[in-house]
Amino acid sequence: MTVKRTNKEMAKDAACIAGETLLSPGVSLLAQGKGKLGLAHAGAGLAAKLALGPVGMLFVAANSYCLSKTGQSLLTQFTTTKGAGDQSLRQEVSEALEQGQPIEQVIESVIEDVEDIYYESKSS
Repeated sequence: MTVKRTNKEMAKDAACIAGETLLSPGVSLLAQGKGKLGLAHAGAGLAAKLALGPVGMLFVAANSYCLSKTGQSLLTQFTTTKGAGDQSLRQEVSEALEQGQPIEQVIESVIEDVEDIYYESKSS
């Protein structure tokens, strides 16, 4: 599935990544209004930096960004049988609505996803 992204969306993502890495893990969650999760990631990032150095903090930042974009932690993304880019149908439709996509385009992309999942399941 190809998703066309606007410059505004790409700039927002770039700002979130920069905030996560340069300021503190949890910035992208805080920007979404998820205060408790954002603060928890900020604290975990500080603890990881003290325990493991900058690499530890980067892992926490990656988890925070992943959670803010997909609703799933980094660990979940790599341990579930679903692909790393899979999203719930509700989230996918909500994002398409925010982007102003017409219903026909949303239906077409969902059909493509269903076909992909069908053929992946059938070949397993």
